[in-house]
Amino acid sequence: MAMLAMCIAWTILSRSLLLNLGISNSPGSTFLPPEIVECFQSFSFGKGAVTLRKDEPNPVNFALLSRWKQATAALCHNAYVLDAFTFFDARTVNIERALKDLDPLLARYAKPSNVSHGKDARIDDLRDVLRLGASFAFTLFGQPCFWKFDWRSDRAIAHGKTETEPKPESFLSTTTINIAATTSIRLTTQEIVAWPSLVRVMDENGVQLSEGDDTILGEKKYLSDIAGKLGDVPRVHEGDDSRSNSPPFENIPVAGLLDQYGT
Repeated sequence: MAMLAMCIAWTILSRSLLLNLGISNSPGSTFLPPEIVECFQSFSFGKGAVTLRKDEPNPVNFALLSRWKQATAALCHNAYVLDAFTFFDARTVNIERALKDLDPLLARYAKPSNVSHGKDARIDDLRDVLRLGASFAFTLFGQPCFWKFDWRSDRAIAHGKTETEPKPESFLSTTTINIAATTSIRLTTQEIVAWPSLVRVMDENGVQLSEGDDTILGEKKYLSDIAGKLGDVPRVHEGDDSRSNSPPFENIPVAGLLDQYGT
């Protein structure tokens, strides 16, 4: 079940940041309002993706970008906070796409369908979790500063391993759940970050911040930490189906993990 939590976490967080590489910078997948992403991309038209790296080859005026974020969030507050997820909410299409990506995997680990809590209710529960993720993404967007998720495995570093920042896509696929090394270094469940900390990397004036306690929100959760809370039990015999020893995915505390960021 801890690996399922990692699947849900990556699905939400990879779609939550405006300045981020990967699938989140696509209007067709982001959990931010697509029109906001399209507008942002027009700022750097012809330059390529804008990131927060110190060696950014296509720098933008982050102070102005910060003010644009705040003004846009304020102007869109009614549409995406007060009247969130109505028929006219532009995020709905991408949320449904993410749900269709996740459900075939999660359905294998769900409770057996019954009259009071069947498939439709399970889908509604998952949709609510993804909507929480979209609300978190919009809240984060409206903040004056800029953020990143820190997936680095401090435990792996402490153990002398060179794989310092394993990403969930290194371990996950849409059809199977595997823990596999992307390099010659193999990480254990105690070393794989299933939920990252949120790090403030730049202030509203475009000044890079040094990492410290005042710039970090939330605590990293490792695969073994979440497994312990969920009561995951290892297989007794090699041929056993591990699903029978695990709690249903509805118990995965994704909402609580989002709350720890306190944004």
